[in-house]
Amino acid sequence: QISTETASWVFADRAAIEDDMTGFVRFYSEQEFTRAELVKLDYQPLSATFGLAHVEWRLVGASDQTLVDVETTYILRIEAHGPAIIGILGHNEDGQWQRKGVAAA
Repeated sequence: QISTETASWVFADRAAIEDDMTGFVRFYSEQEFTRAELVKLDYQPLSATFGLAHVEWRLVGASDQTLVDVETTYILRIEAHGPAIIGILGHNEDGQWQRKGVAAA
């Protein structure tokens, strides 16, 4: 599940996620996105098995310019081999693109 400022998506299976990601990747390509820089990471444990990761990202373009700054909270399940993202909350990327006058994917 992904929840943004204005919408939420729930994916039934891997095929649904891959279909949605096709448009997402195309949008990033059109913006000449090159990398995401981790600006800040705060971890909030909820239990021995679950936690929240509050992350600030800087999305950077081909000319090394900042495209948008994004805040996201990930719901994590802590497993023996590492954390797994099981949901995304409070993702404000769409609003950041809209403030720049760009319709997000």
